[in-house]
Amino acid sequence: MILAVLNTCTSSLPFEIRSFNQVNEFLRIKHRYLELRLPNLQTVLRLRSKFVMAVRNFLANNNGFVEVETPTLFRRTPGGAREFIVPTHIPGKFYSLPQSPQQFKQLLMVGGLDRYFQIAKCYRDEGTKPDRQPEFTQIDLEMSFVTQDSVMSLVEEMLMVTWPEECGSISVPFPRMSYHSAMACYGCDKPDLRFDWQIVHLDSSYVTPCLHVFQQYLTAKEATVQVLRIPQACKHLSNKDIESLTQEVLKESSGNVVSFSKHYIFFNISRNYIVVM
Repeated sequence: MILAVLNTCTSSLPFEIRSFNQVNEFLRIKHRYLELRLPNLQTVLRLRSKFVMAVRNFLANNNGFVEVETPTLFRRTPGGAREFIVPTHIPGKFYSLPQSPQQFKQLLMVGGLDRYFQIAKCYRDEGTKPDRQPEFTQIDLEMSFVTQDSVMSLVEEMLMVTWPEECGSISVPFPRMSYHSAMACYGCDKPDLRFDWQIVHLDSSYVTPCLHVFQQYLTAKEATVQVLRIPQACKHLSNKDIESLTQEVLKESSGNVVSFSKHYIFFNISRNYIVVM
């Protein structure tokens, strides 16, 4: 084998391609073509490609889905998140980047395609929210004549079949929680189950006589006492965190804050809510 040098680099690279002692992120992103040579990014890209190919095979070949690519330029639709606006050369006329292909899915169902899927690009102008992405990819499914259980079962089976071995194992059925249970136990419809911070409904047997301030809420008509217990809060929260939480509660309450020993702080919020730490 004969190797011929076609060109030489007259200057050194912006940074050395190595997985240890990496340079700062700004420099790596500026020269992304060099960073993409790192083993970890190569692994991520190949893993995503493997997963997407498995999803397409499962839906199209095993379950009769049709993959349809929908437009990314459309007219504005009411509701949902704020949309990105794309100007045109016609004064006063604009395109909108769709938040998701919802209307196109409905058109496909009416048109007789009873099973559709797409690895869809979605756009949402939510720059004011630090935990949101302006552009993301989602697996979009639409099926006709199905039930809630059949949709959940299909998604569970799809993940079981396509889940990469490199990411560990998963088991089905997935834990299910009703909206009512989520709101009653966690106070939101998307709780983080890694933290066992559940809301507990109390009655008079739980509240000791020394905490008489709560008795009126236990006996009042249509009033409840709900407790958010944070295990080992004193270990994980600093005094500054507790003070910040106290001030936040004072803004929303009538000023009725009761301290009980160094391990517990009870907050009376809007007549019927208490936080226990």
